[in-house]
Amino acid sequence: MNPRNPLWFLILSGIGAAGCLSKIAFVAPVGIFLVFYANGSVYATSTRHIDTHVAKQYNLTALSFWLFIGDIGSVIGSNVLSYIQVWFCAHHAAHMCVKK
Repeated sequence: MNPRNPLWFLILSGIGAAGCLSKIAFVAPVGIFLVFYANGSVYATSTRHIDTHVAKQYNLTALSFWLFIGDIGSVIGSNVLSYIQVWFCAHHAAHMCVKK
């Protein structure tokens, strides 16, 4: 498979997120799939890029650094979720919106 620009995967993630936020139950599984597919594709493409463009003696260091940056992003995202949830849902329980 030829390398793709990561912008394509960002677009897929955006479409998937829009599907999940559309409040249509039929569309949510497709949205979830698109988000997970895009996330995995970014990691796969980045790993391939590191393997082909970084010298072998620095390969492990570059890959470890890239995965560390990804972990920082997931920690920040999980900590910001409670603040973003207010934008989409005025009244919410622990894991879902509640109509009042």
